[in-house]
Amino acid sequence: MNRIPTLINHLLLWHLTPSVKADRIATEGFLPKGEARQSHLSRAIWFSSSAYSFVKHAQQVKNPQDYDAFLIALPIDILDDSWNGQAADEFLAFQRIPPETILCRLRAEDATERELLLHALKEQLGADFIDQLAYLCCREDLPWSRRTSAASLLMYLDRQRYDQDHITALALFDALDLSRSESVRLAKKLTTIDLRLYHHFLRNYYFVYGERHVVRAFLTAAARRIGVERIVSICCDNADVGPNLVARLVADILPHITRKDLVFAMIEIRSLRPYRVPEAVTDRLETWILEQPESVEHAPFFIAHALDIFHARIGKAGVTMAARILEHSGEDHLSTLLKIAESPHPLSRLGAVQAFGVMKETRSLGFLENCLEKDWKEMRSETIRSLSTLSSDRARSLVRNATSDRAGRVRRMADQILSDNG
Repeated sequence: MNRIPTLINHLLLWHLTPSVKADRIATEGFLPKGEARQSHLSRAIWFSSSAYSFVKHAQQVKNPQDYDAFLIALPIDILDDSWNGQAADEFLAFQRIPPETILCRLRAEDATERELLLHALKEQLGADFIDQLAYLCCREDLPWSRRTSAASLLMYLDRQRYDQDHITALALFDALDLSRSESVRLAKKLTTIDLRLYHHFLRNYYFVYGERHVVRAFLTAAARRIGVERIVSICCDNADVGPNLVARLVADILPHITRKDLVFAMIEIRSLRPYRVPEAVTDRLETWILEQPESVEHAPFFIAHALDIFHARIGKAGVTMAARILEHSGEDHLSTLLKIAESPHPLSRLGAVQAFGVMKETRSLGFLENCLEKDWKEMRSETIRSLSTLSSDRARSLVRNATSDRAGRVRRMADQILSDNG
């Protein structure tokens, strides 16, 4: 076997680039160049963290014959503090990625279908590529968290081998209070009672969110199949589940879930996209979340990360829920919020701005006033919204001044606030 089984604690990432740039990348690596978006730390290098999204990307290119593709194995240990710990389906790197990370270079034409991609990978990485990948996934001497990127690739390229080697069972065993044999039985049950539930679970776990979390992936997938209302009734009220097989599976798994993981998943349920839930159910869900002591531990994560690029999440709803958790705790969390506000990541700072407004935190006035000097109009707009909640003459004056902001979006926000407040 060659390098694949040794790629522990790596992210397997995909990059598509015009062929005219590919030779330079092959010799110099990936370099962030040009002006940064205001929501990014610096100029970003875009990767796909799943072969699923990468193949879709390759299919959407107008002239794939003019593009090359790279598969890289990025050691997590070389990532600096420009990485925020997320590995979303769209992975952004803000530092140079050396050429030594490149596993292979492909023609984009060979990445437009799963079968073509697998054939090309076998040609370059060995006919036993799938065997190597499966071996890495099943290495019991390594923590499961250091094998999930390989498992994601195996699941997409060869689902039969993935299921044959019980890879989902490894994830379940790692996260739930189950024996290995029970984890295998549960994984098989997932595939048999509702195939779409299993499909949603795998996508949520491996592709959709920024870090792999079994309970969140399972409950959000179940919510898509039986609705948020039913998930709330089972997880928050211990209600009778009835004959529905998915509901019964949720109830069966619930005793094996730690309270910490359950609370994390239910905060995510509140942030789901799309979210079409009766008000009474939302009130019950939010009340339950606020009642859980574990919520306070999770709240800073959602303030810092809910606005990251996850299409399955309404980011502002996550930040608002997290801010309400901190406010409801009765403790002083100013230092926690200020630490997030000082993050090098713009979207984390934006989350802090929103949280200050939800909590009506008057001690944030100085920080919010500084935010009005930023070029990023979304930051100024959210700052005006938060300033409008503060009981401060200075805050009200800043809102009035924003009616002459250089950006129409900010001016309209200020005008609307002043109109609403009479």
